Formats: sequence, C-alpha cells, structure tokens
Amino acid sequence: MAASLAGSRIREARLRAGMTQAALAKASGISPSYLNLIEHNRRRIGGRVLNAIAAALRTRPSDLAEGGSPTLIADLRAAVAEHPGAPADADTAEALAGRFPGWAEFVLMLNRQVRDQHAAIRALSDRLAHDPFLSETIHAMLSQITAIRSTAGILARIDDIPALQQRRFHHGIDAESVRLSEAAQALAEYLGAAAESPESAATAEEMLDHFLRRHGYHFDPIDREAETAAAFPAPVAAQRISGLVEDIMAAETADLPVAARSLVRAHLTAYAADAHAMPLRHFADAAARLGWNPQALAAEFGQGVPAVFRRLAVLRRPWIEAPSFGLIVVTASGYPLLRRPLPDFALPRHGNACPLWPLFQTFARPGVVLLERIEHDTGRPFVTLSHAAPRRPPALGEVPDPEAAMLIVAERESPFATAAAARPALAVGTSCRICTRGDCPARAQPQLLR
Repeated sequence: MAASLAGSRIREARLRAGMTQAALAKASGISPSYLNLIEHNRRRIGGRVLNAIAAALRTRPSDLAEGGSPTLIADLRAAVAEHPGAPADADTAEALAGRFPGWAEFVLMLNRQVRDQHAAIRALSDRLAHDPFLSETIHAMLSQITAIRSTAGILARIDDIPALQQRRFHHGIDAESVRLSEAAQALAEYLGAAAESPESAATAEEMLDHFLRRHGYHFDPIDREAETAAAFPAPVAAQRISGLVEDIMAAETADLPVAARSLVRAHLTAYAADAHAMPLRHFADAAARLGWNPQALAAEFGQGVPAVFRRLAVLRRPWIEAPSFGLIVVTASGYPLLRRPLPDFALPRHGNACPLWPLFQTFARPGVVLLERIEHDTGRPFVTLSHAAPRRPPALGEVPDPEAAMLIVAERESPFATAAAARPALAVGTSCRICTRGDCPARAQPQLLR
C-alpha cells in the first residue's frame, strides 16, 4: 500500500479528533518530525507504529492502513489512459480511490456515460450512412418527389394540354403522391421503432449482431457441453453439441426471419466446432502459457488461425483472466461477416471500413499474421493482429474466396505490446463518414460529423 494513502488517512483522523501533531506523536511514542513525514506521504508505516497511532486516535489500524479498492484504482487509471493529456498520475488515482471512493465512482460513471454517448453517436452516424432501409426509402421518396414536380411543372407551364392527357398527368400525380405518402409513413414508423427500441434491426446481419450482443458474444452452455462431450466418441460428441445448437435455435430464434435464422445457425455451428476443437479451460490455459500467440495456439490445437482468432475473441469470462479482444472478419470486398466490437473501437455494419486498417494488407499476404500498432481517430492506441486465408480450399484452377480477420486489443492490456512497441502507430478510423481525421489522404467520403 502506498504511504500517501495511510498518511492522508492519519492526518484526517487526527484533525477529526482535534489533536495536534505534537500530541499524537507523544501519544504514539514517535517524534513530531517523524509523524510529519508520515502525514506528508514521505514514510511508509506498519506494525507497531501503525498500531500505536491507531490506539491514540481510538480507531482500528485497518481504518488507517486500508487503501482504495484495487479494482477502483485500476478503473481510474484506465479511464485516465483513455484521455491523453489528462492531468493525473498513479498516486492521484490511488489517493482519490482511498480518500473519496464515492467521488471516484462518480468520475467513473461520468466516464462511462461519455464513452457510451460516443459509441451511440458513432453507431447512429454509421447507421445513417449505411442503413439499407434508410437508403432505399429515401431514394424512393426522392424519385417520387421528382416525378410529382416534373408532372406538376408540365401542367403549370403548358395551357393547351388535351383533356385526356391532363387526366393521365393528374392520375400520375395522384399515384406518385400515394406512394410518397406510404414511403414517408414507413420511414416514420421505422424511425419511431428505432427510437423506442435500440435493438431494432433492418437486416439479417443486424439481427445476428443483436443476438450475439445479448449473449455477450459467447455461449456458456455450448462451452460446457463441448467439455463434457470430450469424453464421448467423436460421432456422439458431435450429435450432442449439434442437438444443443438446435435447442438454442428453437428457444431463441423462432421469431426471426429465415435469413437471420440461417446466419444465427451458421454462427452457432461454427462456435460449437471451435468449442469442441478448443475446449474453453484447456484453451485458456494454453493461451496464457503460450503468450496468447495465435500461431502457437493454432499449432497446439491443430486448427487454423481464423478459428483461434474467434476463440480468443470470446475467451474473457468472469472466471477467466484474459485480454478483452475485439474481432472483425470481412470478405475481400470489405463486407463484414462477423463483428465483435470493443467499447472504444466501433466497427461498421455494412462495409466501408477504414481502408488503412492492417486487415486489408493481409489480402496481399495470405497466411501471414501481421502485428501492428494503430491509433484510432479518438486518440486511443490499440494493437492488432491480422490474417487472411481462403474460406474453403479452392479447387484446381478455382479463384480463392478469401476472408480476412483482425483481432483488436487496447494497447494498455495487450499481451503483444512489447513486440509492437518498436512499430510506429498507424493513424486509422472506423469509416470515412464518421472519422475525424480531416487531412487523411485515404479519405473516400466526406465527413458526416465535424
């Protein structure tokens, strides 16, 4: 425990008791100068001296020696790390947590709210830019408005239009007006539903995102069954796990459209295969032992790097100490197949990701794991591991269908930080529409937010 915390507590307890330094020093059997050093955080104390001071102040030694919650202190330091240039240091965080735990919790609550608001703004901005329903509806409305204006302009400019032609123009305006009204109503209902429920989804991919988020991106029943099934013959184990996947599907996806159910089933099937090949606790032990190296883990379990990436991204649990990894998997066109975002690293829903991500470099170097440091446009540093491989082995003469995956971890908790430290950080964002880097040479679209 830091001397600063004990010294500050002793001084506060002495002032509450109405004692002078000289009186407390005499009652404790130490010199006033030594007590002054203690209270000004220049000496550590414990044992006999601490007990004597506590007795003189009529309090328990633990009340003076006890520091702030280690978790609270760690959270404060992490919050400060999110804001470069913040006027705080390690001792400040410990003193705040120890002396004013309520205020420390309040600071953390505000930081969480700011982080959540930033995430919400980014998600909404991304949705405005890429939501297919909004895009199609607004395009249809603009087309209908253009048709009405064009027809109305003809009627207004030309006086001698035959009656039959006038009736056709009027009928066209009426029909386009009805379609415009229906499109506007649909848009209003869609936006109203989105305002009432943040979980509203317009596409099968969004429905999969919401399903995974509700489960925290991992499925403990499948992991437990995979560990239990390891004692059975392979066909029996596969049947047991497959049956559990179907149970989850029946219980939780009955109301989803067919396309969304298909995506959920494919994800659960892949998750179950990963869990069977790399049982959770065995994988966690191996990951810690091998320094979280995905290539070493792939060799250990006889699996591909993409499967190891997926397993690392869902490894952290309340009972498993592991870095918090984010993950994105994309096709060669950049369309996301799987998204596991981090709180401080938003991932686009419908493609148009930042072209500077190391992820895209791997398509030119398939099979190679790239380690890079990046700095998000929020100023937060991350470490990434990227890898590309064909989704399935191509037939002779067939063009491969590759996918690329990028594992993301905050630099402050990265197990690869030492290896990446010598590399200059790449300046990246999430996507051009919501990136704040106005002078980026790779910008392909104007900023939506400034």
